[in-house]
Amino acid sequence: MTDLLVLQQQSVAAAVSSTESLAGRIDTITRIGIMLVLPTMAFGVYRRRARRSMQEARKRHAADLEVERRAAIARDEFFAAVSHELRTPLTTILGFSEVLIDGSAHPGEQQEMMGLIRKDAIDLERRIDDLVAAARSAANGLNTEVDDFAIESAIADVVRASGVEAEVHTECESAEVRADPVAVRQIVRNLVSNAGRHGGPRVWVSGRVVGDRYLVAVSDNGPGFDPDVINTPRGPFAHDNQEAILEGTIGLGLGAAVALAEASKGSLVYRRVSGWTQVGLFLPLIPPAAPMHHLESELPEARTA
Repeated sequence: MTDLLVLQQQSVAAAVSSTESLAGRIDTITRIGIMLVLPTMAFGVYRRRARRSMQEARKRHAADLEVERRAAIARDEFFAAVSHELRTPLTTILGFSEVLIDGSAHPGEQQEMMGLIRKDAIDLERRIDDLVAAARSAANGLNTEVDDFAIESAIADVVRASGVEAEVHTECESAEVRADPVAVRQIVRNLVSNAGRHGGPRVWVSGRVVGDRYLVAVSDNGPGFDPDVINTPRGPFAHDNQEAILEGTIGLGLGAAVALAEASKGSLVYRRVSGWTQVGLFLPLIPPAAPMHHLESELPEARTA
């Protein structure tokens, strides 16, 4: 029995030894597998992330290239139009000036020619002002010179010199605003010109105090325009492709007005109500204005008579 027990003990010891040897081999194989698999998995994860990052970078690069391409096209179209837009009034001014100088025109014709020269000179000045505003906007923003001035006098001067053919009515309260007087005159001139040239036959220009701001509202009974022209950020040379937003402003009238209003600490709002198109310019009074919201609701009801 003792011999049998010894044999059985030896057999069990051999089995245990064999099991330990197998476990050791399995452990070694497992360690080797882990050493091989983990780097492979890590490399796969890194590769997927790298591929995703590259795809996102390509998309961003493609988007940036598209933006630059569109900006370049807009600039090319803009500068291609500048020569024609500036040459047209200059041709009229030079031609009529030569006729007036040589004295070949009759007195009645001379008066008419001088009126046309003045009209084209105003158009030329408007185009140059908008061109300068666009160039300044492209070069790190517009620099404004803020001053205190009587807004109703500025509006009256702009309307008087606008030269639009529509019937323009003006009704403005007296007040002093704190803004850039040159920029404000350019904004109001562009709004009045836009309403007179592309709006209806009647144009109302009103001005009144609204809280701590002064509202200049230009209304016309024309067909209106897309509010995105004012509400959507636009490049300094961008317009609506097909036609200039304002005739005689190289497509920069409203775009320049928005940029000038923001530079003058003001804002432009738009609404279409009861068949009337209304664009409002809010300017800070003296003292400076407090923040206001929902400014379009302050636009007055359009006149209908």
